[in-house]
Amino acid sequence: MIEKTYEVICPVCHKKNKVFVRLNENFNNREEVFCDYCGEKMTEMPAAEPPKTKCVE
Repeated sequence: MIEKTYEVICPVCHKKNKVFVRLNENFNNREEVFCDYCGEKMTEMPAAEPPKTKCVE
């Protein structure tokens, strides 16, 4: 598995979130990513398991 980290800004509260994603070469589904601060959906991205988020502001 490959682990990647992205920074995504929430479109609702405008807080910056670090998103930790695990990718598998053979199996990735579209997973929803939610803001760690307000809980709103930010985006979807391919991942092997549900991504983890951490608010950085």
